[in-house]
Amino acid sequence: ALHEEVCSVRGSRGAFEVATRNRLGERRHRAAAVAFATGYFDSPRQLGVPGEDLAQVQHRYRDPYRSFGERVVVVGGGNSAAEAALELYRAGVEVTVIVRGSALKPTVKYWVKPDFENRVAAGALRALYSTEVVAFEPGRLRLRGPNGAVELEADRVLVLIGYEPDMRLLRDAGIEIDRESLVPVVDPETCESNVGGLYVAGTLQAGRDTGKIFIENSRDHGARIVEHLLGHPRAAIDP
Repeated sequence: ALHEEVCSVRGSRGAFEVATRNRLGERRHRAAAVAFATGYFDSPRQLGVPGEDLAQVQHRYRDPYRSFGERVVVVGGGNSAAEAALELYRAGVEVTVIVRGSALKPTVKYWVKPDFENRVAAGALRALYSTEVVAFEPGRLRLRGPNGAVELEADRVLVLIGYEPDMRLLRDAGIEIDRESLVPVVDPETCESNVGGLYVAGTLQAGRDTGKIFIENSRDHGARIVEHLLGHPRAAIDP
């Protein structure tokens, strides 16, 4: 159902009740099994510096076209930042990337990293490494880099430093979750959690390590869950 928020999941294998809320009110759904596949994009991480609430500062990247003709600064050194910077550049946007480390994160996808680095080497993208944001101000950023304090003008800033998975629904449903890593207890073969009939699929399995599991390497999770529910060998259900 679209535009419907899941509030809670209660029960056990074969007899779950899923409480939801939509614009018309609350609803109850019954299910023999439930799979959590909510990802981690609901909770972008914040830098926690002054001015981060300014309208020019955004924590989600949607598309490059609204930024055409603008000076855009992307903050981050992971997959989200690198992919957004490349797409913005290819749409004709002037892009500068602020990376806190001396290079992109080692978890950046192997086909994205050389593309990004080659664009920087060619001068199509500007990258400032070993640099941190000190504060945001209208139309500009204050930075601290290898050569000290720097100011940089920008029409739009995208803070893409990762996401924090929201594990409250899983925890309330009884799934055990490591306090530090936020990794849930999941059977890697079946994707079933410690609660029989409750499954976890996709990036949620990696907890805070959002560079470990992503769309490209978790496509088989659905097949694993269906295989376990049906009790069939995977070859019998794969197309």
